[in-house]
Order: sequence, then C-alpha cells, then structure tokens
Amino acid sequence: MKMKSKKTIILILGIVFAAIYFAIFIFNICITGDVNEKLALLNAKYGLTEAETVDSALTEKKIDSLFFREISMTSVLNVLKPKKELIVKLNDENNVQEGPLKNIFVLKLRTDSDVKEIAKDYENIDLVAYAEPNYELEMNAESVELLEDTNEPKEALEAPEDAPKNLIVTVALIDSGIDANHKDLKGRIIQGWNFMNGSSITDDNVGHGTHIAGIIARNSTFAKIMPLKFTDGKNGGRISDLIKAIKFASDKNVNIINLSLGLQEKSKSLEEATAYAFVKGAIVVAAAGNYNSENEYYPAAFNNVFAVAALNKNREKLYQSDFGKWVDYSTEAQDVLSSLPGDRYGYATGTSQATPFLTAKIADIIATNNIFDSPRINRELRKASRIINKGEFSGMLGRELL
Repeated sequence: MKMKSKKTIILILGIVFAAIYFAIFIFNICITGDVNEKLALLNAKYGLTEAETVDSALTEKKIDSLFFREISMTSVLNVLKPKKELIVKLNDENNVQEGPLKNIFVLKLRTDSDVKEIAKDYENIDLVAYAEPNYELEMNAESVELLEDTNEPKEALEAPEDAPKNLIVTVALIDSGIDANHKDLKGRIIQGWNFMNGSSITDDNVGHGTHIAGIIARNSTFAKIMPLKFTDGKNGGRISDLIKAIKFASDKNVNIINLSLGLQEKSKSLEEATAYAFVKGAIVVAAAGNYNSENEYYPAAFNNVFAVAALNKNREKLYQSDFGKWVDYSTEAQDVLSSLPGDRYGYATGTSQATPFLTAKIADIIATNNIFDSPRINRELRKASRIINKGEFSGMLGRELL
C-alpha cells in the first residue's frame, strides 16, 4: 500500500453556481464580475443543460434544463469543481453542503468539441480548481472474454467451515452487480445500490461482478458483500458513478472496497474519492491493470490504495498483468474458477481476479486480529506474503500473497 474515452465526458470541474448563474446570464440578467461572465459564456458555448452533484446524498439537487439555451449538438457529460472559497458562498446561497467530494458536480453539455479541450477552457477560469473528462473505466476486458461455462459442482467453491461465524467484515464490491441468488452467494450478500438508475436492483447481466464476489466468498468466511453497481458491463462505467459508489460505501462504514477495474488516465476526482475512503477507514483494494505495462494504472497507483498484480500458474508474472514499483501485492490469477449468474461457474484470468484474493485475505485479517487501520493490516499482510526478488520483474510485482 502506498502511503504517500469515449466522448461522454465529465469535466471534473465543479460548480453548481456556474450552472445557475450561467443560465441567468444567457437570459440577459446582469451578472457582475468578469469571472462569472467567462463561466457564463463557456456554458453557453458548450450548451450546458444540467448540473448534478456527485455526492449521493445530494443527487436530487439538479439544475432545470429549461434555464439553458437549446444547442443542437452531441450530448457530452462534464464535471466542475470550484475553489474552496467559492464553496462557502455556495453553502450560504444554495444550501450545498461542505465537505469532501461535496463540491464536485457533473455538468452535462451539448457539444461536439473535444473533451480535453473543453476541460482546458474551464481550467483557465480562476473559480475552477480543475477540470477533467468523465472518463470511462475498464473492467479489465481480458477477464470477461475468458469466462467459460462449466458444470463444476458446487463443492468446488465451498468456503472452509473452520472460522467463527459471529465476526462480519463488510466488503463493498463496486462492479457490474451480483447474482445474489447464486447458490454459493446466498447469505453472503447485503443490501447494495445501483448508481446507474438509482435503485436497489443490483443484478449482474455480464458476470464480472458475480465472478469477483464468488472469489471473495470462497476465500473468506467473514466477508459480507455489498454490491454497488456502477456499470452494466457493456461499457466500463463512468468516473462520476464510481465516485458516488466509493463515497456511498465509505459513508456506510464498510471495511473494504474492492475495485476490480481501472483506467490509464489519472483522475483527480477519483483520487479524491479514494482519499476520502481512506479517511473514513475503508481499505481500498484495486486491480493493477492488464496492459503488460510499467505505467501506473488508476486507482491502484494512488496513495492509500492496495495495488494488486496477477501471477500465472507458475507463480510468474501473468503476461498481461501490469507491473512496477507502485504495485503492492500479487497473487495467482490464471483460470480462476468462480460463480457466474444463473447458478453457473466459469474461469477467468487477469488482475480483476487477483484483486478479490487480497480483499478476502484482508477480511480475514480484520476479523481474526480485530484490527482495522491500514498500517497494521499491511504488517499482517507482509507476514502472509513473500518478496519477489528473482527474474525479470524482481521488485516490480510487490509481495506475493501466500
């Protein structure tokens, strides 16, 4: 642990007031101040239609699209974040709560302009702390493509029965959902949330989340899994929904957040979300990525996140697994058998599958040692792992989980 796109966009900028004031400006109501005028002009230029906070507690706070001028262009999603001194003013005038992540908003724009260029335009305005696309994350495609149906008996996935049942560790699985009715997962799933449609229905249509859940359930009898669905699996899911899910899990005081997902672009808003989780006491475990690259992969490479690489059956680096000094742990994740929707089973390979093994180990450490802080958990993990100091990737795969 480091103590230290498609054209749909999220300019992670953040200004609800921008949405409100820009709208007024468009309708020729005088607004004083050069900065406000610049913001208003940008919103008019890019066709702002809606502003929405990424804070799940405030998602009902949206800006009425009727305030905005109709511009017939391609829909683009953006996010804005104002500097702190303007947040105080928003709290006074717009009842926007102050706190981590609560000053990040999603702006929906109608434009065919380049997303990154739009971000630069907003960042050039003093009131904006930063702007970035609403990146689409990857579910580590190799793992999904390698899934195969199998008639393996249920016994192949049964968890050991040698642990006390009264100790529970809550794991938030932010993924494609879970088949909670799978025979191997019954009794292991607790109420979650669907951030795509704002409902409690977290069914899994593609199998990625169910496969990850099965690995956790098989390897830790202590883990209760909270499914937080932020993607339907057809696409990777957006940063804005992932941020909402991370904050939701953190505020629910989950013990661990499993992220078998990621992206190559560094996102400031996602970094803030993982930092918030750390402050709230959640252990974040994330996949190192499947690019066979030394480049950092996010959120795994962020501080206070455990980055997990994958090994093959020979305990060597899995071909597609990323590597680097930023990786914390690695474990075998080739042809991993686990659950699939509909009481089926299948094999999958990749860092998506490596991640839940570390999650399960951490769950057991929390339960058996009654410790919850990252430094102490990391010390226990080191006892249950060994240094990888041989071969081409010596020092680049973290410690091997035993």
